[in-house]
Amino acid sequence: KQFRWYNITVSLLHSTITSLGALYCFYLDPDLTSDISRRFTPAAHLISCLSTGYFVYDFTEAIKRKKISSTWEIIIHHTVVIICFGIAVFSHQYVSYVIVALLCEINSVFLHARQLLNLSGVSPCSGVYRFNGILNISTYVLFRICTLAWMTRWIVLHRSSIPQPFQTAGILGMMVMTVINVILFARLLFKDYKFVQCSRRQTWL
Repeated sequence: KQFRWYNITVSLLHSTITSLGALYCFYLDPDLTSDISRRFTPAAHLISCLSTGYFVYDFTEAIKRKKISSTWEIIIHHTVVIICFGIAVFSHQYVSYVIVALLCEINSVFLHARQLLNLSGVSPCSGVYRFNGILNISTYVLFRICTLAWMTRWIVLHRSSIPQPFQTAGILGMMVMTVINVILFARLLFKDYKFVQCSRRQTWL
């Protein structure tokens, strides 16, 4: 349990830093998405490197300390992210695409906060749990599902101008991410059914 606390706290720290970093990159360069393949800023590259390093770390921890059968989605997710982010980091291309992807980490802040609340034994009916639950679900739709939809649309519209290796990695990556995130969202809604019940109960009171 102590390691789980440590691991989730590190993940929360990563999500906070990279999501704020991604927003800061858009603040520095509002036209960051005007040329996804070639638009490059030192800040965007730094955030991309930091995030890639985190996913390599978390991937190795998942392999060392957990059963692969129980963490298959983490292994697959991190493998795809490391490959796609790694291409951007080392080629200095599609760095802006990585920054767009890191907008998903805004939601990850609340996903990890939810895990810490569960580890702390906080009741799903408590105010803090319900507040985090509302932010979790709303940011999941806005910053995860909508972001992935935009990224998929961009690849489809610009596939003719993307080199074949990058195109293959991008299309396969988005397919895997879509499946994983649909499963995660369904699991999140199912597990937080108690939170929904509490909200309904208080509405009728």
